[in-house]
Amino acid sequence: MSASGWTSLEIAKLVVSALIPIAVVVLGLPIARALRRLEHEQWRSRKLIELRLDLYTNMAVPLNDLLCFFRRVGDFQVITPPEALLRKRQLDRMYFTNEYLMSKEFGRLYHAFIGACFRTYRGLGVPAQLRVSRKQQRSERPTWDESWDDLLVPDSETPIGLSELQSHYDALLERFGEELGVREPADREHAHDETAAERRRP
Repeated sequence: MSASGWTSLEIAKLVVSALIPIAVVVLGLPIARALRRLEHEQWRSRKLIELRLDLYTNMAVPLNDLLCFFRRVGDFQVITPPEALLRKRQLDRMYFTNEYLMSKEFGRLYHAFIGACFRTYRGLGVPAQLRVSRKQQRSERPTWDESWDDLLVPDSETPIGLSELQSHYDALLERFGEELGVREPADREHAHDETAAERRRP
């Protein structure tokens, strides 16, 4: 009995020893696949951030140029109405080329900002018009080309308000920061209320 029991124990040890590598393989394969999926997702996320960062690098300056032009601040005088329209075309080309890299919310905010700056869809082959006051633009420039008049909305059409334009710009850039992962998603409406309050303070 003792010899038989010892033999059974040895057999059990051998069986367990043989099963351990199998168990490791069976349990390890799903873990390895999960790790590979995680690594792949991290790689995709990094590549997406890199592509979005390139887009931001290319779009940030013309977006700021438009803000300066419409608010008549900074070096706005060096940006003529034709050049402002050129900035729009450059931005549209960059946005629509990379549209599916960005969220739908980013697209909505981009179109809101461009719509605040320009009167678009005026007809086939007809360029957009800038939503600015001809009187204000002319009064703050050393020279004015009469051909620029047709690039601006008629005097009878009220240009976009500067505070509204700034809000569209801020919302767009905030969203850009969120999609780059450098800014936490926030209550945008509350944040804009605080910004507006700051601007009203003396």
